[in-house]
Amino acid sequence: MHELKHFPAAVFARLTLLLCVIASEAMARSSDKPVSLQLSYTGDVLTNLRGGIRQADAYVDNLDLQIDIDADELWGLRNTQVFLYGLYNNGTRFSETIVGDAMVASNIETGVQAMRLYEAWVNLSYGNSGEVLLGLYDLNSEFDVLESSGLFAGSAHGIGADISQSGINGPSIFPLTSLALRLSSQVSDKWRYRVAILDGVPGDPENLDDTEIRLSDADGALLIGELERSTEGSKLLLGGWMYSADSAEVSAVDGQFPDATGRGNSGLYLRGESVLFARQARVSGFARAGIADGKFNGFSSFLSIGIHVQRPFKSRQDDEVGFAMAWAGTSSALRQAGADAGVPIESHETAIELTYRAKLTDHVTVQPNIQWIINPGLNPQLDNALVIGLRFEFRTWAF
Repeated sequence: MHELKHFPAAVFARLTLLLCVIASEAMARSSDKPVSLQLSYTGDVLTNLRGGIRQADAYVDNLDLQIDIDADELWGLRNTQVFLYGLYNNGTRFSETIVGDAMVASNIETGVQAMRLYEAWVNLSYGNSGEVLLGLYDLNSEFDVLESSGLFAGSAHGIGADISQSGINGPSIFPLTSLALRLSSQVSDKWRYRVAILDGVPGDPENLDDTEIRLSDADGALLIGELERSTEGSKLLLGGWMYSADSAEVSAVDGQFPDATGRGNSGLYLRGESVLFARQARVSGFARAGIADGKFNGFSSFLSIGIHVQRPFKSRQDDEVGFAMAWAGTSSALRQAGADAGVPIESHETAIELTYRAKLTDHVTVQPNIQWIINPGLNPQLDNALVIGLRFEFRTWAF
């Protein structure tokens, strides 16, 4: 096995310091600002009022540091962008220990306290609209993402549960990413395609608090492609994904996989959004449907739908409000495994969310939300959970 191991917090801190020095020098000699640094902090105060595992409070947080470099302006490398992205998370386990839901109520929950290098890539533009990217990469930064669904705190609205559950250590998404090569091109005014090949196992499953690049034949690759059609006020995404290496088959309800493995761990999704009307308020609707091979995945189908309203009140031009539902259907293989073990498993988990995001200043927002989670963790012994949350976000550009 070929390995490039260990990008610890100390390394990230040194890289950050180095890039800050570069940025300062660049700013001193250029008014074009070829280097930008953004720092943001998000905190979720969460309470499970009823149902789930237990009634309790928790605080989940996420600190982002992003450094974006226009290498053309800074170093004379034509059509080149360099990007570094670091994370810190406090590791609070709200869904895992309090609610018990599989789709995860807070999209900044990691379950592991860590500072890590999250993304580090170079993107080269060529021709009229082609791009090639190489490095540590979050596929959900470009694949399976819509602007209107990004408002919500629930993880399933950022990326479908059919994809996020897949793989030994998940796909290359928050908070663990892997080495990737991504190609993208705008083929016409309305059509764009993007394809990527990524390490099939991000990081090290035995060491979740650090970024590691571990390439091996056994891990294989994750292949993903997406076709996008965009018009004014609407977007449609059609995507597919598959793992090249053998995947473990679902056979036990306790999350452990058997020795049985096979090829064919794959899935498809269709996702879209459209502006329904735009007068004082701008109202958009969005929906998603996805499937995954139930032989290897606990959720074999996924559906979501929602409404996103911008400018809900004339006096609140920057506020947003949304209502959404996500439904994840249990695979027949997992239900059969539960029956064989004498442990019943629910046919689905569903999360319903209502949220309101209020902009207080140019740098500060608050976002109360309420979630009703049906069949948390597919466990019939857990009552439906009622979760309320308050999200704070502070964001600033250092230069």
